[in-house]
Formats: sequence, C-alpha cells, structure tokens
Amino acid sequence: MDARFGVSVDTDGIRDPRTRAQRQHDALATVFDIAGRADELPTLGGASATILVTTLTDDFLTGTGVGHIDGVDVPIPMSAIRQHACANGAHTLELTPAGGIHRLGTEQRTFTRAQRRALAARDGGCIIPGCPIPAAATEAHHVTPWWAGGPTHVDNGVLLCWFHHRTIDTSGWEIRMI
Repeated sequence: MDARFGVSVDTDGIRDPRTRAQRQHDALATVFDIAGRADELPTLGGASATILVTTLTDDFLTGTGVGHIDGVDVPIPMSAIRQHACANGAHTLELTPAGGIHRLGTEQRTFTRAQRRALAARDGGCIIPGCPIPAAATEAHHVTPWWAGGPTHVDNGVLLCWFHHRTIDTSGWEIRMI
C-alpha cells in the first residue's frame, strides 16, 4: 500500500488505480460470485440464486435503455445488465403486449464447469497484466460478445476478475484471441 496515494502497489510496483472502497467492494462482489457457484448452497429447481432483470429485447441487443429488477424502484443501466448476463447467463422471457408470457427461453451463454476449468488451466487467473486475482475468483468473459454472435467456447473466452470484467469496455484494454 502506498500511503501517499491510498492505492495498492504489488511487489512488481504495479499500481492498482481503484480506491480502497472500490477494492473492498470488488472483494465482496467476488465472494458473492464464488458463493453463488458453490454446490453446497440451496438451489431453486436445481439452479443457483437468480436475479430476474426485465428489459426490452431491442434495448438489450443495442445496449441502450434500462432494465428493472423486481422490487427495486431504481432502473438498472443497460451496461450493468449486459455485464450480469455475460457473467451469469440469461433466460429470455418474451411478454405479450398484455403482459402474458409469450415464450420463455432456456439459459444461454454461460461457460460450463469443464470450460471454466480449461480457461483456468490456460489463463491461470485474470488475464489483465499485473492483476493478481486467481482463477477461482474470476468470471468467464466472451471476447466476441454473445449478443454479437460470439460462441460460448474456450476459443472465445478468457478469465477476468470482477473489477476488470465490469470495466473491460471502458478501460482501454482490448482483448483479442490469437
């Protein structure tokens, strides 16, 4: 920790630009993410805890607009919804104009446990240079987004820590599969 700036500096001298509060938030979010994937936790119909987010299909595909979580009055930005879907998968739910269920799709875009193990073996942890987060505390990220036709395959996936996964589109980093 560099007391002059209130930032974390690892043994290689690489600065972590996040504030202490951001690092604490990211650590807690990682704990929740890992716990949500644990086999020992209760499930609902065999699935781990799920957040239901409602949004318009066109807004979701274009990345505009907002979504809504049942019981939360504040709209959720589309960027947060797309990140959640990328990390956790999504069920598509199409409603009729009267609010009836037209079609409920199956879960999409989530990497399987076998794929995550392969990514862990290849990547070793968060792929952003200097990031020390181990594979067990990362999320699988689609390099070519699922909504742009990117497949859920190890050739299109990398491991990112919670912080880098949430900021990859605004951080200046560009991930390419070679």
